[in-house]
Amino acid sequence: MNKILFVLALICISNSGFAQDKASKTLVKSMDPKETSAINFDFRNKGIESGPWDEGIIRVELEVTANFPEAVLAQLVKAGRYSLSSSINGDVFNIMAKNLDKAVTIGGKDLDDHVRIIIQTPGYYAVNEGMLQKSFPGDLVGEIVGRAASKEDAEKVISGMRKIKEKIDFNIRFVYEKDKEKDKDKKVKNNEGESTVTRPQLNDQEGEGLRNSGFIGGKEDKLNADSSLKDVQSRYGDIIMGGMPLDDFND
Repeated sequence: MNKILFVLALICISNSGFAQDKASKTLVKSMDPKETSAINFDFRNKGIESGPWDEGIIRVELEVTANFPEAVLAQLVKAGRYSLSSSINGDVFNIMAKNLDKAVTIGGKDLDDHVRIIIQTPGYYAVNEGMLQKSFPGDLVGEIVGRAASKEDAEKVISGMRKIKEKIDFNIRFVYEKDKEKDKDKKVKNNEGESTVTRPQLNDQEGEGLRNSGFIGGKEDKLNADSSLKDVQSRYGDIIMGGMPLDDFND
């Protein structure tokens, strides 16, 4: 009986470690907005989507669509292309990705990557002119003004309510643009003669690598997120970011 319990304990520990490893590969970082009243995404992006959820944090997913597969993108992640930094300007919390504006070539071919921002927020939030802010219904504001002893008191209460106290958790997800087109264009007829979309089939080794990486990719080769820079460059060519070889960014 003791041996059985010991084996079960080992299995639980192994499964727990795997879940943490999987999460660590997709989590970018967490940030504290320091009770500012607006979050500004001050980097190149293809738009912002937002919606409510029941958690007590702000969750931001950066969906990166690119014309190179996960093995290449993983090297760019290590070099800091999608790394985020922050600054505060008055009541605005600015989030930046300084390396995102640097030109990147892989084997002489330009990297074409686009970032879409998907936000989930608790409470009253809305995106206005590219900034995330708390937005309260008019009747609630009217009630606060009606109860306040003065206009100044009402403004003080509303200003306090607008402060962002939730932390921001960032996740990053990659979509290989070539596979996106394959999904649209590669159609086959099923038994009823209807058209259906099929994804490229992965063998166990490739499929496991893609599932564990946090990337969405296709069956381009056996390289994955854990491949070395040397192996990736031997397949795709030298990776240059901002005029500097990627080797120097990794040092």
